[in-house]
Amino acid sequence: MQFDLQAPDGSLATLHVEMRADHALEQGWHTVMRQLPVSALIIVTVFTLLTLLLRVNARLLHRLNLATNALRSGALDARMEETGTLEMRAVAKTFNAMAAEIQRLVLSLQQSKSEHSEQVHFTHQFINALPLPVFVRGQDGTCLGVNKAWEDFFNLSSGTVVGGRLRSDFANFPRGQNLFRKEAVPREDHEIQIQVDEHQVRDMAYFRAPFTLRDGTQAGTIGALVDITDRKNAQAALQAEKERALVTLSSIADGVITTDADGRIESMNEAAQYLTGHILDQALGLPLSSIFRLDHGSQPLPQGLQVNRLHQVHAPVHALNQLLVHRSGERYAIEFTASPIRQNGGNVSGCVLVFRDVTETQELQKKISWQARHDALTGLNNRTALAERLTHAIFQTREAGQSLAVCLLDLDDFQRINEFHGQWVGDRLLKEVGLRLRSLVDDSSDIARLGGDEFVVLLRGSAAASPELDARIRVLLDRLAQPYEIDEVTVSCTASAGVALYPQDKASPDTLLRHADQAMYQAKQAGRGGLHFFDARLDEEVQTTFNRVSRIGQALLDEEFRLFYQPKVNMRTGKIIGFEALLRWQHPQDGLLGPNTFLPLIENTDLIVENRPLGDGAGLAPAAGMGCRGPALGHQRQYRGSTFPSSGLCGRTARPVPEVP
Repeated sequence: MQFDLQAPDGSLATLHVEMRADHALEQGWHTVMRQLPVSALIIVTVFTLLTLLLRVNARLLHRLNLATNALRSGALDARMEETGTLEMRAVAKTFNAMAAEIQRLVLSLQQSKSEHSEQVHFTHQFINALPLPVFVRGQDGTCLGVNKAWEDFFNLSSGTVVGGRLRSDFANFPRGQNLFRKEAVPREDHEIQIQVDEHQVRDMAYFRAPFTLRDGTQAGTIGALVDITDRKNAQAALQAEKERALVTLSSIADGVITTDADGRIESMNEAAQYLTGHILDQALGLPLSSIFRLDHGSQPLPQGLQVNRLHQVHAPVHALNQLLVHRSGERYAIEFTASPIRQNGGNVSGCVLVFRDVTETQELQKKISWQARHDALTGLNNRTALAERLTHAIFQTREAGQSLAVCLLDLDDFQRINEFHGQWVGDRLLKEVGLRLRSLVDDSSDIARLGGDEFVVLLRGSAAASPELDARIRVLLDRLAQPYEIDEVTVSCTASAGVALYPQDKASPDTLLRHADQAMYQAKQAGRGGLHFFDARLDEEVQTTFNRVSRIGQALLDEEFRLFYQPKVNMRTGKIIGFEALLRWQHPQDGLLGPNTFLPLIENTDLIVENRPLGDGAGLAPAAGMGCRGPALGHQRQYRGSTFPSSGLCGRTARPVPEVP
């Protein structure tokens, strides 16, 4: 019998099975011949037994033939019945054992073949499922197989390349096409560029490894391509972004330091290197606290943080009023912000520290703050600081039950000194005045310059309008009246003083200054170097007069003044030789008022020459003034084509006119 089977290595195997019965027959005939002389008598019996034996053997051979044919036809479970003679049972048992072994071997081969087929099928599916182009190339360059990703990438079917020779490592392109090119100098050893079509070039990573047969003979190579175009583009974009960031960080004036999750320095820009005194090569990998050192005089960091824990912050931290210690020991006033660097998952992987030198800014702020409250020329308090100081002084005076004198000093003839000696000498004079006042007052904060040549001194504790207060102010005036030596120029200058007293004058700070100014004006009216205390009763009269003058000015704007004309007649001849123009105030409430109710109030005011229209209800032309005296004297005025002196408004005789309607 013969069985054809396929071996695991793919070769064909043939199983030959042979069975012989000659030996048994020879043994039988030998027995017969040996016993022939003795068994002649029983030959018939032997013949009969031999016939029976032959029949049994024939039956055995028939049964063996049937079982063998069944086994040959593929019935691997075919078996012989183990019955009959001992030989028949032995033959049957031997056959059955052989058949069982054959069945086991065949089933094992079939199972191996099935497993091999499944393995091949799985391997083929696995390779086709890979997103990477994979190819198998024989030792002689023949393509043994490609996967689906390879077909899609090169737009070629496997049937066009499998079995043919690959003219490149990757593909067997049709002649005339130039779809593959390998860079002469790849960026890395396993990186190349492949031109997929006329307009597209892809960056690929090329990997290959040899494979061998079972006996170790090298059979070819298995290769794979990885498309790294997107990664390369991302790397290029990241590199460009990094370069832009480095350029940006280098161009800004703020110092920038980044750390890793352990607080060790990863980068520093030029401003950070300048402010700390450490170069980047020295600082890389060092703890932040060893480079970014703060002076003990710095303000405590928010939330009780320390520099060696800034890389652990979970939210931005802003710190002001810090002193950074330079490597040389120099201190810089800085402010900084520490912000966490987070990964995609939200975990903190370090921090970025941004700090700036605010030394000049703080100095400028101090200077601006000082200038906002002080006079730039003398260094004394200005009007703003004086208002705060005066408010506080009034509060202290009221609480202590004492008195406060607000003394306003004004230099006499300062404008003349300025014009004669120059502005520079005038500025030096004002400085000297400030110095003399400082030497006479215990607290320089009680002295202020309001501007120009006006100074204010707050005198505390003296009784209101007492000889002691008067003496203190006279000392100030006498000291200011002493000559000033300015660059070999001797300048003499006196000062006039006006004083407002609190609580005698229970007014606000602004009103106290205004009252002191009014008193100073009265002192100047009395002569150089004068002193005048503000009188509240007199101020009330002044206010009343001021209000009345303001009402007259409003009446002038509202055209409430009227001109009345009185003819002058020669009693001898009866002819009109002129007329008088008389001014009257048509008051809305008080009726018609004469000049004696308003002219005395405006004698020494600007209203005496104010140019406003006057009328009598008949459309008179504008008049220049309302009084008999003042700058308007001698000016000519036109009334309906006739000329009159301005002084005629007081009732004096006007020049004759040809006719009067």
